Amino acid sequence: KRGAAAPWAPPPPPADAKPSPRLVGTSLALLLRSTCQLGTWVFVASVVSRKLGAAAIASHGVVLKVWLMFVLAAEAPAVAGQVIAARYLATGRRARAARVFRRLLKVTLGVGVATAAGLCAAAGPASRAFFPADPAAAAATT
Repeated sequence: KRGAAAPWAPPPPPADAKPSPRLVGTSLALLLRSTCQLGTWVFVASVVSRKLGAAAIASHGVVLKVWLMFVLAAEAPAVAGQVIAARYLATGRRARAARVFRRLLKVTLGVGVATAAGLCAAAGPASRAFFPADPAAAAATT
């Protein structure tokens, strides 16, 4: 029958269902991980840049935005991979989950290498187009 639920789909929850403590715990763990990841970098970079002056703070803002863009871009496939792998593991298809993991690993390694190459290529004079017009801040970001 077209439009029917997939055979692995769980039945819909009852109307009075409460969130599972396990689900809440997992969600809180992911929130804590993401917060710690961002918070640690911001804290350390802020402490260092306060000691270095205004140009360092300006360059810190630029680098933070670039870093945050890449962290969030890397987080998206990680979350998608967790969801897909959990679906396969919940239905007992461990081999399929392992294949998804290997494929996701290859793709993310490729994207990581391409990103690193792009960042290296943008360093130096080419970065002037992306970074602040202030010469001191621009020099600190390259």
